[in-house]
Amino acid sequence: MRIIFVGVHYYQGPVRHLYTIFEIYKAMAKIFKSVGIDIKYFTKQSEILPLQETLTEEQFYKALQETDLVFMWNGSLGKEKEISDYCQQNGIPVYYMELGWLPQGGTFYFDRKGVNYESSLLDWKYEEITVAQRQEANAKIDYYHHHHAKTTGIDEKDFVFVPLQVESDSQIINHSPRIKKMQQLVDYVCSFVPGKIIFKTHPKDDPGEIKYPDRCKLYKTGTTHDFLHACKYVVTINSTVGVEALTYNKPVITLGNAFYEDRGLTHKAPDDEAFKKGIAWAEQNKVALGIIEAFLYHLFQEQWYRAYMDDPKRVLSLVERITG
Repeated sequence: MRIIFVGVHYYQGPVRHLYTIFEIYKAMAKIFKSVGIDIKYFTKQSEILPLQETLTEEQFYKALQETDLVFMWNGSLGKEKEISDYCQQNGIPVYYMELGWLPQGGTFYFDRKGVNYESSLLDWKYEEITVAQRQEANAKIDYYHHHHAKTTGIDEKDFVFVPLQVESDSQIINHSPRIKKMQQLVDYVCSFVPGKIIFKTHPKDDPGEIKYPDRCKLYKTGTTHDFLHACKYVVTINSTVGVEALTYNKPVITLGNAFYEDRGLTHKAPDDEAFKKGIAWAEQNKVALGIIEAFLYHLFQEQWYRAYMDDPKRVLSLVERITG
């Protein structure tokens, strides 16, 4: 069997993120090699990456013809998107990978369809979970809140929370049909949502000067958890902050395409009228707790932790799903 690990050609974020991705690849490769699987890499070569060898583009496309499985980070932008399309057209199975959700740091997930809005998470449908599963979900939510939901002491009251996103991210480029700029997001939300609104910049982005009404505030410091526990509801394009908000049982309105949209979880607002209805729904603060618990339980089952990479049986199950 032959496997190629692809990535990360498009990524322009922190170096530590690249290390995380390729350390995962190396851990998986070690286990695959132990059972005789042939491993190759195709990546944008850089001295910062913990790999010694990578295929050239010519070598890669030649090897791809005889490859049984491709692992690819994200797959929705640039060279990765080109390769993803090629694999789909030629029947080459791909496992797409992205950061997990609760928390994002230190977790990731695999998906055969894609990532974010293109993933199989959009296929999830509510089914009542057992008492034991509900207890497990709530225990993991509690652990997440106590160990990962960091706060800095910011104290705000009676507000709607709106997290800003990175304009160059695939979430905005591919899955935000109406809003492409953060100033546009601020203007749009302020034109419909009454009262106090708190906006927070993304920790990996500086959107420059953002103008907003006096009744609103913009934070460039603090964490999302400073605001999620205290806000009335959340308005987002499609940020993972929307998932974090669900752990606090907060109403969430999505303006773009999000993998956690609708299905009793959130209110999707693709146009002005839907947004007005979403605001009225959110003001009532009547979320479907059972549906939220079931969805979060599903996410906890889907996300992987770095420690899982040391479990040969778990890692090899990825290959078994493809070949079985």
